[in-house]
Amino acid sequence: CENNKDTIPAEEKWARDLYIPFYNELISKGHLDALSYILNKARREEDYITEWIKANPEKIKAFNEWYKSYKWPVKN
Repeated sequence: CENNKDTIPAEEKWARDLYIPFYNELISKGHLDALSYILNKARREEDYITEWIKANPEKIKAFNEWYKSYKWPVKN
Protein backbone atom coordinates (compact mmCIF):
# COMPACT_ATOMS: atom_id res chain seq x y z
CA CYS A 1 0.00 0.00 0.00
CA GLU A 2 1.51 3.28 -1.08
CA ASN A 3 1.37 5.99 1.58
CA ASN A 4 1.41 9.07 -0.63
CA LYS A 5 -1.18 11.72 0.20
CA ASP A 6 -1.00 13.11 -3.33
CA THR A 7 -2.24 9.86 -4.92
CA ILE A 8 -5.44 9.62 -2.87
CA PRO A 9 -8.45 11.16 -4.62
CA ALA A 10 -9.89 14.11 -2.69
CA GLU A 11 -13.20 12.32 -2.10
CA GLU A 12 -11.35 9.48 -0.33
CA LYS A 13 -9.04 11.57 1.88
CA TRP A 14 -11.70 11.92 4.57
CA ALA A 15 -11.55 8.17 5.20
CA ARG A 16 -7.77 8.25 5.54
CA ASP A 17 -7.88 11.27 7.83
CA LEU A 18 -10.64 9.77 9.98
CA TYR A 19 -9.90 6.05 10.21
CA ILE A 20 -6.12 5.72 10.03
CA PRO A 21 -5.56 7.75 13.22
CA PHE A 22 -8.35 5.77 14.93
CA TYR A 23 -6.91 2.37 14.03
CA ASN A 24 -3.33 3.46 14.74
CA GLU A 25 -4.29 4.47 18.27
CA LEU A 26 -6.58 1.44 18.72
CA ILE A 27 -3.68 -0.87 17.91
CA SER A 28 -1.05 1.07 19.87
CA LYS A 29 -3.29 1.03 22.97
CA GLY A 30 -3.77 -2.75 22.67
CA HIS A 31 -7.51 -2.75 21.95
CA LEU A 32 -7.58 -4.59 18.63
CA ASP A 33 -8.48 -7.97 20.14
CA ALA A 34 -11.32 -6.50 22.20
CA LEU A 35 -12.80 -4.73 19.20
CA SER A 36 -12.45 -7.85 17.05
CA TYR A 37 -14.27 -10.02 19.57
CA ILE A 38 -16.99 -7.42 20.15
CA LEU A 39 -17.63 -7.14 16.41
CA ASN A 40 -17.61 -10.90 15.90
CA LYS A 41 -19.98 -11.40 18.84
CA ALA A 42 -22.42 -9.05 17.12
CA ARG A 43 -22.19 -11.07 13.90
CA ARG A 44 -22.47 -14.62 15.19
CA GLU A 45 -22.69 -16.76 18.27
CA GLU A 46 -19.56 -18.87 18.65
CA ASP A 47 -18.33 -20.47 21.87
CA TYR A 48 -14.75 -19.26 21.50
CA ILE A 49 -15.95 -15.66 21.11
CA THR A 50 -18.21 -15.84 24.15
CA GLU A 51 -15.46 -17.53 26.17
CA TRP A 52 -12.89 -14.86 25.28
CA ILE A 53 -15.28 -12.05 26.21
CA LYS A 54 -16.16 -13.72 29.53
CA ALA A 55 -12.46 -14.32 30.29
CA ASN A 56 -11.42 -10.75 29.43
CA PRO A 57 -13.91 -8.30 30.97
CA GLU A 58 -11.09 -5.91 31.85
CA LYS A 59 -10.06 -5.70 28.19
CA ILE A 60 -13.65 -5.06 27.09
CA LYS A 61 -14.02 -2.37 29.77
CA ALA A 62 -10.68 -0.75 28.83
CA PHE A 63 -11.68 -0.70 25.16
CA ASN A 64 -15.08 0.83 25.95
CA GLU A 65 -13.50 3.51 28.12
CA TRP A 66 -10.90 4.30 25.46
CA TYR A 67 -13.54 4.43 22.72
CA LYS A 68 -15.79 6.77 24.71
CA SER A 69 -12.89 9.15 25.29
CA TYR A 70 -11.39 8.93 21.78
CA LYS A 71 -11.17 12.34 20.15
CA TRP A 72 -12.14 12.04 16.49
CA PRO A 73 -10.23 14.37 14.17
CA VAL A 74 -12.04 17.58 13.36
CA LYS A 75 -12.35 18.50 9.70
CA ASN A 76 -10.52 21.74 8.94
